[in-house]
Amino acid sequence: MISNYLSVHIVLLIELLVLPCDVVPHDDRVGRASTPLPDHQLDEDLLRVTRLFVAIAANSLVGEEGELSIQQYRALASVESRKSQRPVELARALGVTPSTTTALCDRLVQRGLISRRRGTDRRSIALSVTAKGLRQLEEIADRRRALLREIFFGLPSTVQASLAAALPVLIDVAGELDIDEWSIKGLVPRAT
Repeated sequence: MISNYLSVHIVLLIELLVLPCDVVPHDDRVGRASTPLPDHQLDEDLLRVTRLFVAIAANSLVGEEGELSIQQYRALASVESRKSQRPVELARALGVTPSTTTALCDRLVQRGLISRRRGTDRRSIALSVTAKGLRQLEEIADRRRALLREIFFGLPSTVQASLAAALPVLIDVAGELDIDEWSIKGLVPRAT
């Protein structure tokens, strides 16, 4: 369950997304009046919202099968998105060294989430997601959707409509990210 404190900040972010930049509506829940929003307050509200989304992502990784780390989730999702992937390609996608990828894959193989098989040239290895791994990815997505829907449907209907209209614009401005993309329009450097 999402706390009321976090829900208030989601409402404020939504209002910031859909209202003119220089005005914040009066909000009795946090005691704000309709005054220009200082840049530092906008920054702080946006940081609070990003912490909420990070918490939602992290909480979605805990399930009946145990917890996946963010790196394990990224690896599993990356391999699944390609249906088959060589470890060197996975290392490049994750921005980690091949030895880190080997250890990461060892843990995923031990848990039965991915499998390794010999490639066609006998020297290469191909990774693929198992049925158990696919179920884990589906369960993670379901938990994430449930947490996000809990927040969304806790908002007033007018804010829901505004958010539904603002989200495609936000995605368009930021750019939709592939499963391996963790930088926004090159603004966040990736490890090489």
